Amino acid sequence: MAPHLTLAALAALTATTAQMAPALAGTRCTFTFECYMTEACTSTDWTLWVDPGAGRLSSAAEDWTLLHASEDGSQMLASGTGSLALLSIGKEVSLFTTHIAGDTAYDPITVTFFGECVTE
Repeated sequence: MAPHLTLAALAALTATTAQMAPALAGTRCTFTFECYMTEACTSTDWTLWVDPGAGRLSSAAEDWTLLHASEDGSQMLASGTGSLALLSIGKEVSLFTTHIAGDTAYDPITVTFFGECVTE
């Protein structure tokens, strides 16, 4: 059975984003839950590298160009190939959501990842 995040669990996860930690060069985000569209969330092991100084977010699958970052670096908006992404970095929980347009079964699609970001 795939793990499910209930609305209460999601609320608890996102509540910690009120106490944001700044994102710095050398920040690695490791995500452990992936939520695709309206399907149940599943376990994952996905890594995102954050480098605001270079103006990019990077993963093994794609690179995104940083379009905007909040003053404290806790939220970032980025553009990739056919996608827009929002990263919110908290002290204990971080969220990465990407909206993908194009030739997909659902047009457009969205995927949200839950995990944490640490500066190395």
